[in-house]
Amino acid sequence: MKTKKSSKKEDKTKKFDVPTLVEQTAQVKFFKKFQKELDAPSRDFKNLKAFAAFAKVDRAKDQKTLVAYRADHFLTTENITFTSVALAQVRHSGWSHLLGNLLVFLTFGIYLESRLGPTRYLLAYIVTGSIGLAFNALYFMPPGIPLVGASANISGVMGLFYILFFQARMRMLLYFFWVRTIFVPVKYALPLIFFVSDLTGALQSLNESGKGGVAHFAHLGGLIAGMAIGWILLKMRPLPAHFLYESELLAFKQLSDNRQIDQKIFLARDMLTINADNNVVRSATLQAILGRPQILLSPTPNQAHAFLQQHLDSYCAINIKDQQIGNAYRMVGALPLMLPFAHFLGSLGQTNHLLLADYAVAQKNLFLSLRLYDAFILRWNGSEKEASLRVTSVSVLQAMPDEPVVGEALHSYLETYPHSAIRLELMDKINRVQGQLDRMNRKEEDYEPNRAG
Repeated sequence: MKTKKSSKKEDKTKKFDVPTLVEQTAQVKFFKKFQKELDAPSRDFKNLKAFAAFAKVDRAKDQKTLVAYRADHFLTTENITFTSVALAQVRHSGWSHLLGNLLVFLTFGIYLESRLGPTRYLLAYIVTGSIGLAFNALYFMPPGIPLVGASANISGVMGLFYILFFQARMRMLLYFFWVRTIFVPVKYALPLIFFVSDLTGALQSLNESGKGGVAHFAHLGGLIAGMAIGWILLKMRPLPAHFLYESELLAFKQLSDNRQIDQKIFLARDMLTINADNNVVRSATLQAILGRPQILLSPTPNQAHAFLQQHLDSYCAINIKDQQIGNAYRMVGALPLMLPFAHFLGSLGQTNHLLLADYAVAQKNLFLSLRLYDAFILRWNGSEKEASLRVTSVSVLQAMPDEPVVGEALHSYLETYPHSAIRLELMDKINRVQGQLDRMNRKEEDYEPNRAG
């Protein structure tokens, strides 16, 4: 009976090839370096068939494990093949590892697939992951440790997203003693995320003796590969400013060709839901609305009113941020007198509001600047800037010529906004214009009798 058992054991060992001298040397180094891990296997590897087998076999026969890795196509320093690299991207050390990668994959992948299409996105996903895993296995992996997980692919996805959505903003969740969501530009958010999660870990792993754990350099390799592929795709298929997807161009052409205001607004809202920073769509729709003042002057609220109220201040804020305040100035200047600035520029903010007013003064559009100063004082009544703005308003009124056309314009403004914050200053200017007009009339009356005499 004993001889039969021993013969069976011998038959089992024959299934494994005798390792070469180089492999034996690597196995000895591996055994010495990870002797402590063999006594208490890491939880990260408890689900791996090869590692479980290695923990059970006798330490004198540890070469069988390396052969088992090769037989099961695990990615190790000694076994870098197309098959092992491909399988490493779908193998994970546990459910937490898999679900964490899926969460990040869905967060960025939805936008990238919309931008690139499913085929190009899948190819980029596989290529970036393969490069990251091979890079880590070649240069930063100790012998005999299997490399598993799609984290290199996920880092590649983040690199693609960083290049293709560089000018966009992403929503981030902050929690400390409270929970809040904020919008952060992609060009700042992703470098911060990578620095905190991977770069510090990669530098720390260089000082360690190559223990198993997180493959930070696989993440780094995938990220660099993703950024490189993103740059190539951006050069091959560039998009105009403010556009993030190729489908937006087709939708924008449809919006431009449509002559129905309601249809334009409907298409614009759909596009801005996908890309809230597309100011080209806002500009085209706002110009179409302001080009038809009869719609805005309708006594009943309509879609044009709602769109103007929702997007005019956003359009101005984005242009001011991009140092194109002239575009915001022209759009605000086209707003009819009957529509109050306080109602349509409610979310613009104090700084941007004053920048617009000062720009109007620089363009010598004194009446528009006066409307903006008045709207500011009404909206932020009691602010520390109110006194100085009243003085500025008086200076603007003094700079206006004492001509009848000015008096008529100011009188119309007071009739439209009887509760103006600068009502007294306006009435004083109107009285001065009227007094100047009366003096001119008296001079003409005195001149007529002299001519008759």
